Amino acid sequence: MAENLFGYEITKSTKQPDVDDNQRLKAFTPKQDEDGALTVASGNVWGQVVDIDGMVKNDSELITRYRNMADHPSVSTAITAIVNEAIINEPEEDTVKLDLSKTKFSAGIKSKIEDEFQTILNMYNFDQMGYEMFRRWYTDGRLYYHAMIDFKRPGDGIQELRYIDPRKIRRVKEVEVTPAADKDASLVKPTSDYYIFNENGFDNGTASKTVGASSPAVNRSFKISKDAIVHITSGLMDGSGKSVVSYLHKAIVPLNKLNMLEQAVIIYRLARAPERRVFSVDVSGMQPAKAEQYLNQLITNAKNKVSYDPTTGQLTDQRKFNTMLEDIWLPNRDGRGTKVDTLPGGENLGKMEDVEYMKQMLYQALEVPVSRLTNDDAYSLGRATEISREEIAFEKFITRLRSRFSLVILKALRLQLLLKRVITIDDWNINENLIGFQYAKDNLFAELKDNEVMLARLNLLGMMQPYIGRFFSNEQVRHDILKQTDQDIKQIDKQISDEQNDPQYLDALDEDGQGALGGPPGGGQ
Repeated sequence: MAENLFGYEITKSTKQPDVDDNQRLKAFTPKQDEDGALTVASGNVWGQVVDIDGMVKNDSELITRYRNMADHPSVSTAITAIVNEAIINEPEEDTVKLDLSKTKFSAGIKSKIEDEFQTILNMYNFDQMGYEMFRRWYTDGRLYYHAMIDFKRPGDGIQELRYIDPRKIRRVKEVEVTPAADKDASLVKPTSDYYIFNENGFDNGTASKTVGASSPAVNRSFKISKDAIVHITSGLMDGSGKSVVSYLHKAIVPLNKLNMLEQAVIIYRLARAPERRVFSVDVSGMQPAKAEQYLNQLITNAKNKVSYDPTTGQLTDQRKFNTMLEDIWLPNRDGRGTKVDTLPGGENLGKMEDVEYMKQMLYQALEVPVSRLTNDDAYSLGRATEISREEIAFEKFITRLRSRFSLVILKALRLQLLLKRVITIDDWNINENLIGFQYAKDNLFAELKDNEVMLARLNLLGMMQPYIGRFFSNEQVRHDILKQTDQDIKQIDKQISDEQNDPQYLDALDEDGQGALGGPPGGGQ
């Protein structure tokens, strides 16, 4: 257990301590990770005051802003399209599967890892809450979970994974800065890595209070061991490279413009929809003051703005207020007499090209195909060659999102395996990048593409049939045309050999001993 930290730390249990990389490698700048951690220079007194009000408060405001953006109908529709494509809940298929085919673990270790993987998914309640987890991570740009264990029995592994509001926690990395040998530069060595948590969030004044300060517990921030927190981010950083941003960050400007356009359209329609009268009152021969008094009297007499107040049940006279929808009164001194004209209403009220253009800009910022968000375009399953380029780009974008989101499972799985001593830290470091995840798919584009590719290969194989054995070898055809690997060829040959003695397939042979489609039994050439 680490001193002065809430939680626990997982370290190597070796007789001889390993040489720290920071002792072997000299660096003049701290390592920059895509987690938005605050890097501070450590002091000599524990319980130091760390002034992180400005940056942390800015992050909290950004997260609140992202959540408000997600409530906008257009943004909400785009997020729903992304999450629906990324997290698929099929009744007869697992939402996500673990792929250990590339790892170097033994068969017994792989079986234990699979069991612990299902345990982690059950703690997350991934089948029911996977959709909300992904949406929350996509919107906020970060995700925090407290991995809770029984300190008396740490070998039992994680007991609960509890969600933490990202506005209440922040990662901090302390570094020690020492002068270099030539004194022309400074060497930076990491000293500690932990999280700071405050129940009230990091507003003004709360971020600078640490454990040990003489303040009420509700306003105090305290340190948490980094191994006790499962933390992932979007991997996107702002221009300064210090703060993590959400995938919604690029949509801030287009969304603001869209809101202004929509409000402007409403104001324009209210102001220009009705027809209004223009009164040109003849005031020839009148003094300016007398003419103004005469015009105001006519306006007051012509107005009928007595309204009923439903809250009080009284009638109120509002003739002293002017609105944009009232008639227009103009004094006329040309001596042509009083006349009344009609100001026509707006003629282009149905045009929404500028609003639709800004919506397209918003969808492009969110990397969502516009065709998925409009009701006019029908969803059709055609040939793979007819799939639009933006659909292919969207599929690749979803793959990148899944790969990043999988870290929330991978980090919890690492902690579980190390606590239960299924593997060692060295084994995990060797195989970590070889562990894969397979998500369920309901998008039929990939299946259609595979079927069309297989059909093209079979057609080409039929055209090459007379030349196989003369100009092309069987092995060349299987490798180059059918794209079969050596392992595939070995497995297929064994299956063909087994099927030749299987009565189920012998019944399908004709009188000449040929298959139903011709050729030797089993479909061989």
